[in-house]
Parts: sequence; structure tokens; C-alpha cells
Amino acid sequence: MPVLTRLTRWWQSLAGPLKPETSSYAPGHAPGHAPDPADDDETDARDPDDPVVMPIEEAIDLHHFSPRDIPSVVVEYLHEARSAGFLEVRVIHGKGKGVQRRRVQLVLADHPAVESSRSDGLGSTLVRLRPLPA
Repeated sequence: MPVLTRLTRWWQSLAGPLKPETSSYAPGHAPGHAPDPADDDETDARDPDDPVVMPIEEAIDLHHFSPRDIPSVVVEYLHEARSAGFLEVRVIHGKGKGVQRRRVQLVLADHPAVESSRSDGLGSTLVRLRPLPA
């Protein structure tokens, strides 16, 4: 299963428990009054196999990914970040023993879009990307 598909399913699983199912209280409604069903968004009606569009931001936290997926996640993230116009991004791998940092930095060393990278000593690597050709 592709990494982004697994990420999408993980992201969807986070949304489930946040929605109160049995409580009659919802933000914006007085306690004891049932919320208006028309206020619900249509996320419950979507197919669980449909992809969820996640915004590409200036940083990615790799703590949520399986170690074996880290290289492909980093490659995909760099591609999307560069396409979104980011020239500097942060890859958060954690401090630990440095195993994930080394994995990330090996990927960055061979990636053609990476102009430079350096560890910040705080559990992340700062990456400077080459701009897309005009």
C-alpha cells in the first residue's frame, strides 16, 4: 500500500474520535439541547478509501510514520513542498540515538532538489530546496 494512502487512512482515523457521538452537547449549543443535524459537515458521508487532501506546510513531523516508510515519505514531502513553492523546510525526526536523523540525511544527500541541509541539534533538519526552473 502506498505511503500516502496509509497516511490518508491514519489522518482519517484521527477525525473519528474527536466528534461527540452520544453527547447532546456540542460547541455553540447550550448544554441539554441537541445540536442541529444541519450543522454537521459531510465528512461522515465520504468513502473511507477516498484520499484526504492534506496541506503541505513548511515542516513535517516524522514521528507518526513507520521507520521503514521514512525515506519515501521524505522524498514525497520534498517534491510536494517544492511544488508548493517552499524553498526552506524543516524535517522533524527527533533526537534519540540519531538513527532517523541519519536516514533522513542520507535521503537529503542524494535528492536532486536539495541545495543544502543541516541539523539544528534540536531533533530536526533544516533543508534548503532549489527553486523550480522557470
